[in-house]
Amino acid sequence: LEVNDEVMASLRPELVLLATHGDPEEIRKAFLRKTAEGGPWRGMSNVRQGIHVLDPALFATNPGLRMVEAARRLTGFAGR
Repeated sequence: LEVNDEVMASLRPELVLLATHGDPEEIRKAFLRKTAEGGPWRGMSNVRQGIHVLDPALFATNPGLRMVEAARRLTGFAGR
């Protein structure tokens, strides 16, 4: 879901989950570069529960029969 800068700044999330079809590490680095630029993204680099890129093998498509595994991974991010 593409969210504009103003909306993201107003949400002040505690957890950021990024979904991608590409290389998860590259997506994470690109997001961190964006947060370093300043503006509304500036505070996003130190969200309380972190920035996590979801495994594209599980989250880039419908997990189908792997729904339980997907749910466990998502709940594993909470409270970190």
